[in-house]
Amino acid sequence: MAVLLSMVGILIYVTWRFEFKYSLGGVMALFHDVLITLGFFSILNREISIQVVAAILTLVGYSI
Repeated sequence: MAVLLSMVGILIYVTWRFEFKYSLGGVMALFHDVLITLGFFSILNREISIQVVAAILTLVGYSI
């Protein structure tokens, strides 16, 4: 839930700062990065702990 809320916040900020088409492309790329990371955790059958959630939020923050 925190990752989705952060992506919505980034979408709103980038839309306000630049243009909607750029924000949509940026958030789609972020979603792609998070989806691949969570896919690796799923394939490797790893537990998603609070540290992993913090790492994914960091990934979202640095990817934009």
